Amino acid sequence: MGSVYPQIYEMGNICSVIAKEKKKAAPPHTLSELLSSLKFEDDLSSSNVQNEFSENIWLSRFADFLEKRSLDDELSALQFLVLTQPLHAQFNRKRTFGSSSSEKRTVFLSICDQFLSESSQTPIALDNSALFNDLQATSNSIRAGLKVSEESLDELLKARTDTLVWEEGLEPMYMKFVQQTNISQVACLLSLL
Repeated sequence: MGSVYPQIYEMGNICSVIAKEKKKAAPPHTLSELLSSLKFEDDLSSSNVQNEFSENIWLSRFADFLEKRSLDDELSALQFLVLTQPLHAQFNRKRTFGSSSSEKRTVFLSICDQFLSESSQTPIALDNSALFNDLQATSNSIRAGLKVSEESLDELLKARTDTLVWEEGLEPMYMKFVQQTNISQVACLLSLL
């Protein structure tokens, strides 16, 4: 017949699963922390940027969050911030941009073409219209043969902190994303009880 003692089923060790995912379990607290978690430093190629979107789980989830809500302007701003993050990190580390004038030229023009030109498919809006116009004029001057100055690249980094990109654009959306993520984690934990 049957045993008096109930059979013990090994259901796996949920703690080990949680321990494995612990680093992935909580998103970075701020948008700045998310951007500083990006792994690429000097390679600004579009394939490297796309790779970062696919490999960084929180960047990917935040981009999905924006896409599901049809927030195209914010998604463009996120792509702009990701593409300019290596430039930002390089400047903070070395207090200079790029290693050669041709590299500076390529970086400046590719970013301006993708986000700050009238023909761009993913334009970003800047609250500071003077900065936007100055960056477009500088882009045209560089195409005409002038060298990229450190000041021009610094202005490109100033666009990162523009009100429409950061304070009224991505930062509030990222806070909503983090709150939503924290709520879903609590719901998941409560379902285990």
